[in-house]
Amino acid sequence: MGGTVHEIEREVEHGRLEWKVELTARDGITYDVRVDAATGDVTRIDQDDKDGGRDDDDRHGGDDDRYDDRYDDHGGDRDDD
Repeated sequence: MGGTVHEIEREVEHGRLEWKVELTARDGITYDVRVDAATGDVTRIDQDDKDGGRDDDDRHGGDDDRYDDRYDDHGGDRDDD
């Protein structure tokens, strides 16, 4: 996935350090991409909808489907400071 990066934040998610990268892909769709800071693996990709930026697509992992859902809270218990 290529595109323009708008924001990068460092966060702790379920005890793991992650990078949260907000980007707009070449097709104009905005995504939040979570990257494991230790391994560099993409752990989650959320597509933002056009109505207030809430996630409407919850695709996990990269193209190779190596996503490990042990660390996914499936939308619960988020601490958005």
